[in-house]
Amino acid sequence: MGLTNLGNTCFMNSAMQCLSAVPHLVEYFLSANERKVVEDSRQLGDNASSNGKRNKYKGLLAEEFGTTIRHMWQGAAYSCYAPRELKSLVGKVANRFEGYEQHDCQEFLRFFVDVLHQDLNRVYKTPPYAEIKDRLEGESLRQLSQRWWDYYRERQDSHISDVFQGQFVSHSTCRTCKYTSTTFDPFFDLSLPIPSKSGLSSRYNNCTIEDCLQKSFIVEDLSVKAGYVCSKCKQTRAYTKQIGVYRWPPVLMVHLKRFLHKGYRSSKISTQVKFGLQLDISQLDQQDMNEGDPIEDLPMYDLVGVANHVGSLHGGHYTADTLHTLSGNWTSYSDTQMQEITPSSLDPTTAYCFFYVRRNK
Repeated sequence: MGLTNLGNTCFMNSAMQCLSAVPHLVEYFLSANERKVVEDSRQLGDNASSNGKRNKYKGLLAEEFGTTIRHMWQGAAYSCYAPRELKSLVGKVANRFEGYEQHDCQEFLRFFVDVLHQDLNRVYKTPPYAEIKDRLEGESLRQLSQRWWDYYRERQDSHISDVFQGQFVSHSTCRTCKYTSTTFDPFFDLSLPIPSKSGLSSRYNNCTIEDCLQKSFIVEDLSVKAGYVCSKCKQTRAYTKQIGVYRWPPVLMVHLKRFLHKGYRSSKISTQVKFGLQLDISQLDQQDMNEGDPIEDLPMYDLVGVANHVGSLHGGHYTADTLHTLSGNWTSYSDTQMQEITPSSLDPTTAYCFFYVRRNK
């Protein structure tokens, strides 16, 4: 089904089309468990949320998203649905989305997925804060990762985190004493830089999404001005930092940094970023970020959705191309306009956000 543009809401429509292509979400909101979804959402609203504040909207956004998904999947094929209630509720939850101004699709996705996660958080009583200790003597990277993972999931645990959440690993090495501090952080999506032509090693002008992923894994040299305090020296030091992915999620959301902001000037990067229907993580070089002991085999992903930005920074339009996982057909959506396409029609110059589903997960 297409979605009616309610006034510059193409950013929301393209996001909804991509989310509706994720089987993990569709099955959850269409299943017989639907009543429990609503009950869990409302229960969270009646209890303290994970940040100690009350959930003002009591899970209504998750409930309305479920209504939208049911319309999109159970309505007549090639008809249209106007998500007015969803748009209204989004504006109430976050006033920056009130009115009918154009917004960034990725910014909306990050907000929306996080609110769904909070709405469906299974944790009703948050454990007290506790500082996570540095790596213990003899502790493997896997054990350290698990400690961080358990700490987070004791406080933030929902079906949304089951689906979208992965884990970063970060190694910070003091350039004075060479001590390395390792930390872990959860993520819902990856925001990737687009390399310049000089940053492309083997493919030159043929930039790929793998190049963008690889660019995000490089080692950074940071000066004392960065404010890093070495745990061993107890002094502010210059250091090197490298971030990688330790746990890959069942559904990987990837965002290309196509919009460049410098001071008062903004521009769009229209570099062609080629991508395939599969993404093989094992082909990436993370320079032994996992110390040869990954938490799991490096995954293979299949593409199910692409949100596109067409046009300029100030006069653009968002569309979506998604895979119908039951029929195996690709469809292009521009609000209420839709047509079946072949994968060869996917455009590497307009692709902005990607949705990959992990095999066997």
